[in-house]
Amino acid sequence: MEIYDRRQGRAAVERLPVRGQPIQRSAPGRSPRLGRHVLLDLPASAEASGQALVLQYVALGSDGEAARLADGRASGPFHAEDPSTSVFACQGHALAKPQEFLAVTPNSYVDANAPGERSYGLAGYDALVHAYRAFYAGEPRTTPGTPVNLKDLAHDPPWFDQTASDYLPPPPTLGSWRFVLESVYKDADALGDPLGANCYYTDSEFPNGAHRRFDPPGGNPELPGWSTMTSCGGTSSDWAEFGPVGVFVLKHVIPGGGSS
Repeated sequence: MEIYDRRQGRAAVERLPVRGQPIQRSAPGRSPRLGRHVLLDLPASAEASGQALVLQYVALGSDGEAARLADGRASGPFHAEDPSTSVFACQGHALAKPQEFLAVTPNSYVDANAPGERSYGLAGYDALVHAYRAFYAGEPRTTPGTPVNLKDLAHDPPWFDQTASDYLPPPPTLGSWRFVLESVYKDADALGDPLGANCYYTDSEFPNGAHRRFDPPGGNPELPGWSTMTSCGGTSSDWAEFGPVGVFVLKHVIPGGGSS
């Protein structure tokens, strides 16, 4: 069984190791992605692409509607070099997206500051999964295919930033495009329960906030209590206090008022 490992812009074909055998790797080639990207080919179906990403050194659990990752290092089947468990995350699903599109991994035994190492940590990765699912008040609040842009608030400079100017569409005929903060996402609350959206954002152009699915989120019966959360505040440098991941919605701002 072969998997594809993309690390630091290089691609290599690996074969999943069997008991006591090291990983065999072919000569690397160029890849457009940075960081680790391990892709596994599985049988396809009408509902799935037949590909999955391998999240290494983790175990998968759940808490109500929330998926949660745990440390899988040294807890899996015996392997002479690297005992661990891994999770197969279906390509295109929330559990796979952080590794596939943001080039971060949930866990690692390598120093997080090592060159090319982009281990976002278990809590950070859970926050990213919440962010992709628009997780709030114990439930996901989005539908497949709903566009969203994420920014890393935990590092300076950010490890990923989908609010940069090159993510904007061509300029509109009237007005301008703007990325508006939906919320900052965090893995869990003070009691250890799954959290998700942890604050709400408003400004003069969006007095009731912005949300990828519910427009506006403030006062929306589908998001009860949204505007009673703590305000994220208007200063972006303070947003990291609420969690490691900022989620933004692309909005068309029209001069003189109005947006879509």
